[in-house]
Amino acid sequence: MNVEIGIGPLRPWLLGLFVLACCGSPSIARAEDTKPPSLTESLHGEAKVAYDSARLLYEDGDLTGAFAKFERAYELSHESRLIWNMAVCEKELRHYAASARLVTRYLAEAGSTLSPESREDAKQTLNALSGFYSALTLRSLPVGARVLVDGVVVGAAPLSGPIPVDLGTRLIEVDAAGYERYTQRVNVPGASALSLDVKLQPRARPASVETKSTGLGTQRVTAITATAVGVVGIGISTVFALESKSKHDDAEGICFGSACNARGLQLSDDARTDGNLATAFAIVGAVGVAGGVALWLTAPKRERQAELHAGVGPGGLQLKGRF
Repeated sequence: MNVEIGIGPLRPWLLGLFVLACCGSPSIARAEDTKPPSLTESLHGEAKVAYDSARLLYEDGDLTGAFAKFERAYELSHESRLIWNMAVCEKELRHYAASARLVTRYLAEAGSTLSPESREDAKQTLNALSGFYSALTLRSLPVGARVLVDGVVVGAAPLSGPIPVDLGTRLIEVDAAGYERYTQRVNVPGASALSLDVKLQPRARPASVETKSTGLGTQRVTAITATAVGVVGIGISTVFALESKSKHDDAEGICFGSACNARGLQLSDDARTDGNLATAFAIVGAVGVAGGVALWLTAPKRERQAELHAGVGPGGLQLKGRF
């Protein structure tokens, strides 16, 4: 298998070199005068820069870097011969399945531009590679499902055929919308075909929390809050009023007319203070209750009306509601 530096048809003797030394160093084939323009001649601009960098990296033994640059040159030019160069890099990296996928792609994209001899040579290369990987068939894949081998996406359903998978223990994953990710470790012997039934489990939907409407709008909730504040204010007012009356009565029992001792004066002052507080809280309470009732009465009507009742009971002012 040779890196194409502007090559024409593939030579059968090069295939012999590949079969006998699958992991050895590739040779470099150069264009002949009667062949189509070399890649160096046919590529231009950034694509040619990437290609020249790939050649240097390849010759320096940096196969990963060379692959990346060949791939970049292909993205810019869509020159099918670059796919073959990428396949060579993958083979030298012992990624035989990836190399086979690229040779298959090369055959498809090159199409009629390949001579019968070159096409046959590429097919023989595929046969030579087949002993170093297994063709994996995945069944029951939903449309759109992505297939990953060792974390790398290798295709999406519907697949065009079996997936080449390298020797060894490989992690097969299937990622499909609406399903839990499928994972399975597979021992790949090479040469022989494998098949796998993919049984995807539907993804559990998050539990929904059902909330029941109280039947109250925002205005009615505000009305209840205001009325409750008013009721509390009136209740506190009642407490201070009772305290004021009690202290006032005690002061009258000590004082005689304008004559009053220190204790009587203190009780009188405390009674006035409590009375003032009682008046202030009474005003707040009255405003709260009045505002709450007004908000309630002017709130938009609902099919099922909630009822609010305020009144005076044995324990004082009471607030009742039915919702």
